Amino acid sequence: MESAEKNDKIKLIDDSSELKSLSPMSKVDLSDVNVDKMFNGINLMEVQDDNSTEKVQRFPTDPADWLRTANFIKYCAVNGVDQNNNDNFIQSKNQYSVDKVRFCNKTMFFSKLPNGEQISRTWLVYSHKLGKVFCAPCWLFKNESSTLANDGYNDWKNAHERLKEHEGSLNHKTCLLKLKDLGQEQGTLDSMLLVQINHEKMYWRSILERVVSVIKSLASRGLPFRGQEEIFGSPKNGNYMMLLELLSEFDPFLAQHISKYGNSGSGTTSYLSSTICDEIIVLMAKKVKEVIINEVKSRKYYSIVVDSTPDITHSDQLAFILRYVSDKGVPTERFLEFIPKVGHKSLEIAETVIMTIDNLKLNISDCRGQSYDTAKNMSGCYNGLQARIKNINPLAFYIPCAAHSLNLVGSHAVECCNEAATFFGLMQNIYVFFSSSTHRWDLLNNNMVSKSRTLKALSNTRWSSRDSACLSLNENWSAVLTTLTYIMNDNTENNITRNEAKGLMNKMSSLETAIMSAVWGFLLSRLNFTSNKLQNVNIDCLDVLQLYDSLIRLIEQTRENFDDFETEALEKAVRKDYKITTTRKKKRKIFHDESESEDINLSELDNQEIRKSVKLLQNIYQNDVELNDFINEVLHLKAHVDVVSIGEKHNLLGLQTFLYEKDLTNIYPNIEIILRIFTCTAVTNCSAERSFSCLKRVKNYLRSTMTQQKMNSLAILNIENQITCQLSFDEIIDSFATDKSRRKII
Repeated sequence: MESAEKNDKIKLIDDSSELKSLSPMSKVDLSDVNVDKMFNGINLMEVQDDNSTEKVQRFPTDPADWLRTANFIKYCAVNGVDQNNNDNFIQSKNQYSVDKVRFCNKTMFFSKLPNGEQISRTWLVYSHKLGKVFCAPCWLFKNESSTLANDGYNDWKNAHERLKEHEGSLNHKTCLLKLKDLGQEQGTLDSMLLVQINHEKMYWRSILERVVSVIKSLASRGLPFRGQEEIFGSPKNGNYMMLLELLSEFDPFLAQHISKYGNSGSGTTSYLSSTICDEIIVLMAKKVKEVIINEVKSRKYYSIVVDSTPDITHSDQLAFILRYVSDKGVPTERFLEFIPKVGHKSLEIAETVIMTIDNLKLNISDCRGQSYDTAKNMSGCYNGLQARIKNINPLAFYIPCAAHSLNLVGSHAVECCNEAATFFGLMQNIYVFFSSSTHRWDLLNNNMVSKSRTLKALSNTRWSSRDSACLSLNENWSAVLTTLTYIMNDNTENNITRNEAKGLMNKMSSLETAIMSAVWGFLLSRLNFTSNKLQNVNIDCLDVLQLYDSLIRLIEQTRENFDDFETEALEKAVRKDYKITTTRKKKRKIFHDESESEDINLSELDNQEIRKSVKLLQNIYQNDVELNDFINEVLHLKAHVDVVSIGEKHNLLGLQTFLYEKDLTNIYPNIEIILRIFTCTAVTNCSAERSFSCLKRVKNYLRSTMTQQKMNSLAILNIENQITCQLSFDEIIDSFATDKSRRKII
C-alpha cells in the first residue's frame, strides 16, 4: 500500500510540465516543495547557503526515498549527492548459488584507467534500503534505457563491466552534462544574487553609518533632535534632519538617498524617520550602559550616589550614580539613569535603589560606600536611606556629601550673625535696585572703572558661589556709592527711587558694612575654592578631612587679623565710627580631650604600629583581604616608600596611581584591594547634582512630553559622552539589525 502511494506521488511529479524536457540551459522552476512531511523518519541531507536566511532544505540520502522535484534537482546540481559508500553493504547481499554470495563493495565507486589511475564515480549512489546502486543523473532526468536509472542494479558479479558500459553510453553522458550545466547555471545565478544582496547590504549600512554619526553628535552634546515638521527641505525640520541635509551637500550618496526616499512617507523604508532615530538612540544608550556595568563588574567594588530633583513636568527624578576605580587606578563616577516618582520616604528610596542594583545585575555585597545630602530621609542613622542600606551590607559606609556640608557651614554661620545676614540682604537689594532698571544699570556702568565684572545676584543653591557676588561688589564699591549718591540727589528721579537709593547709601556708608564686605570677601573666596575642589571626582575622604582642617585653621588665624580687616574697611566706609561698641568674643580654648589631627606618613610608623593598624583594618574587611599577606605587603611597601621617597609627595590616591603606573599591583594585591575600596568610596553627590543640569537641558518646556526611556537614553549619551563617542558604528548597526527585523538587509 505504501509503495503504491509512493509511486502515485512520483507519477504526479513526473507528469509536471516543469521537468518533462530539461535541456542543459533550460530554466527550472524552483518552486518550494515541502518534503519534510513526505519523509518522516527518513535520513535527510541538509543544505543552507551561508548568506541565506531561508529555511534549511532537507532531502533524503537514500535513492529509495527520492522524489523527482525541481528543488531536489537543483540541490543535486549545485551540491552533488551523498554516495552512501561508507555503508557496510549488508543489504546488498546477492545469492548466486548455495555457496556463492556477492556484495557491493567500494571498488565499484571508482573507475580504473588503463594507466592505473582511478577516477571517482561521483554519479553512483548506493541504496541501503534496496541494496542496489543507482545512477543519480540518469534517475533525475529519467534515462529509461538504463536499469541504473529505474529499478537499480545489484548484479555484483558483472558490476564492473556493466558500470563501465553505462558510464560510456551517450544517454548517461547527456544526463551528466545536463546536471553539470544546471549546476553551473545555478551557481552563476546564486553568485549574481549574492553580489546583489551584498550590494544592497552595503548600501543600507552606509546610510545607517551616516544616521548613527548624526545621532551620536547630537546626543553627546545634549542638543534637541526634532522640529515642528519631519520634512526634508523645511526650515522647521529640527537639528536631526538639518544635519542630514548639511551632510548631503558634500555627500552625493546621501543626497541621492534623501532625494529618492527623504519624503516618501510611511510604508517606504528609508531609515531616516524619527522612529528609527529614537530606536537607535535607545540602542546606543543601552550600549553605553553595558560598557559602564561591565567596567563596574570587572572592578568589583563600587559606591552609590543618589539625589532627586523635579523636572519641567513637576515629576520627581532620582539620579542614580555609581563610583568605582577604573583599571588604571583612577576613581570614576558614572551616571546610569533617572528613576521617576520614587517618593521622598527612606523606605521607598531604599527599595528603589536595591531594585535598581538587582536590575543592573550587580551584587549589593560589593557596595563599599554611599554618599547623599544631609536630609533626614537620606542621612538618618536609624531609618534613613544610609541606615537601611547598611542593614543589608554593613560595609557600605555612609559619608555625607562634603560639598553640601561645607555649604551648610557657610549658611549657618551667617544665620548666627545678624550683621552678616544684614550684609547679604543689602548685597542682594543693591543688585535688584540696579538690575530692575536699564537706566540705573547704565548709570552704574558709566561710573565703573572696569566693566569686566558687573554686580552679581546671590545664588539660592550653592552658597559658596556667593563669592562672585561679594567680589563684584567689593571691586565696584566706590562706583556703587557714587551712583547711589547721584540718584539720591537727582530731582528728575521719582521719590520712591530716590528714597531707595538713600536707604542703600546709608547702609553702605556704615563701618560695619564695610567690615562685613572685607571679611566675607576673604572667607567666601576660600570657601569657594575649597568647594570647587570638593566637587572634583578625583578626591577621597582623607582629602576632605585635610581641606576641612585647613579651613578651620584659616578661620582660627583670621580671628587674630581683625585689625587688618578694620583698616581695609576704614578706607571704604563713609562713616568712620561704630554704631554700637561690643566686646569681641575670645578664642575658644582646646579642652584636654581634644587634639589637633596631624598627618602621619607610612614611613613614620614603626612595625608594631603597622601590625596593629593592619589587624584593625583587616577585621573590617575580613572577606576582602588576608591578614598575614596584608601585613607582609604593608611592611614591604613601607620599605619601598623609603627607597623611592614617595611618602611625603603622595596621598592614598597618588599611592594607588603609583602602583598602577609601575605595575606593582601583583606585588601588593591586598594593598591594591584596600586602596580600591578606599578610592571608590564616594564623598560627595556632586555628580548627581551635575546630572540635573543635563536633565533641564534634555527635558525642557519644548520637550516636556518626552518618554522616560528616551529621556534616560539622551541623558546617559550626553553625560557619558566620552563612551558615546567611542561606540563602534558596526556594533550599533549589527545590534540594530539583530533587534529589529527589517525589510532591507543590513
